Amino acid sequence: MFYFCYKFVQKNLNLINLDMGELVYNKSIKDNLNDYTGKVFEKIFIEYFEERFKRGLSPIFPDDYGNWWGNDSRLKKELEIEMIAYGDDGKYLFLEAKWKNELIDKSVIDNLVEKYLNFSYKESFYLITSLSVFSKMEVGNNVELIKLEDMYNI
Repeated sequence: MFYFCYKFVQKNLNLINLDMGELVYNKSIKDNLNDYTGKVFEKIFIEYFEERFKRGLSPIFPDDYGNWWGNDSRLKKELEIEMIAYGDDGKYLFLEAKWKNELIDKSVIDNLVEKYLNFSYKESFYLITSLSVFSKMEVGNNVELIKLEDMYNI
């Protein structure tokens, strides 16, 4: 909630105090709310991973984890990874949160796995969640599709 107040309320406080909240919403918040909510969704997913890790439910024992930005030399474009965890044993865990209200199918999963090929690892695992549902599909043993209710129930 602090992030919402900092991003939207603080800079519009004078207008809000003048009882112009609807105008503030239409001019400043409405078009940015989906991006804001997507960032919050990513943070919730990271907290979910941290709780799984504390309970011994992570496929790796990470030395460190966090988000990552860099260049993809194969695709020649910038790459952002919401969260990557790695251990000194050469195992990597990639987390991806999709804040989209559309079906996630095998091609989406394959594209996500493809973007991580720049990393040299002995073994990789993927935790992927989505606002929407996943199509019925076969995924490898190293890919786990996390439903929203799974995150609520940990």
